[in-house]
Amino acid sequence: MDQLNSALEQLSLSNLKEEIEIILSDQSKLKEEMQKNLIDQSKMNERIKSIITHLRHNTFFNDNYFPLNNDVDLVYMENKILIKTADPEFKSLLVDDLIYFFGGRDAKDMVTRLMTKLFAMTLLSGFTLEGYKNKSRSFSNLNIYKVIFEAVQKKFENTAEGDIKQAIRDHLKKLPRLSV
Repeated sequence: MDQLNSALEQLSLSNLKEEIEIILSDQSKLKEEMQKNLIDQSKMNERIKSIITHLRHNTFFNDNYFPLNNDVDLVYMENKILIKTADPEFKSLLVDDLIYFFGGRDAKDMVTRLMTKLFAMTLLSGFTLEGYKNKSRSFSNLNIYKVIFEAVQKKFENTAEGDIKQAIRDHLKKLPRLSV
């Protein structure tokens, strides 16, 4: 009987040890899953914060800055971008909003979306990328060009500078020419 009790105790201890190992293994898996969930939750929180920030700071489209319809609108926007004393974050917020609200499948698509939403066709019709003698104005000399360029580069990091310039050049070429 003692041998039977001893055998049962060893069997029970062996089973208990296996059960403990299974529980510890399951506990380890649960811990890993919880850590993964915390990371995912943190990413979602950051995304929500980003959306809230964009909604709070999105005065560019609510305040009727765009589309720029004429030279007065263009000069006003150029000054807003250039003068950092009035609003030092204006340019970076504008770049972020352009990425967030207009994006695109690729750099060329984003350029087309931006140019269409930011400018009236009549305003852009007097521009070419570099300007041509005295017949057109240089779009690449504008501060808003630099903002568009920065937004596209930030969104599509692997896009070459030349491809962005070509997309802007192509968009400007498609516009009907009006006298300057």
